[in-house]
Amino acid sequence: MHIRYTSQARKDLTELLGYATREYPESLPILLVQLRRTERQIREYPESLPLVTERPTVRIAKVSRYPYRIFFRIQQHAIEVLFVHHTARKQ
Repeated sequence: MHIRYTSQARKDLTELLGYATREYPESLPILLVQLRRTERQIREYPESLPLVTERPTVRIAKVSRYPYRIFFRIQQHAIEVLFVHHTARKQ
């Protein structure tokens, strides 16, 4: 299934990658691999990921080894990534 990113999700990813590039450049390749794996999991098995209790149409995917969560919803012809959240930040 096709994945579509909202403008907020694209902004979140740009900030996340910018921060990692500046502060942890040696870890950036591993982060990119984990983000791609998470995206593949969302694309291939979206319904296997848990629903958010407060928003029953929204699901969440954890980025392995990193404190990031990707929030998305399944639509008729695509998966829409809503935003990417750092678990240490309030949203």
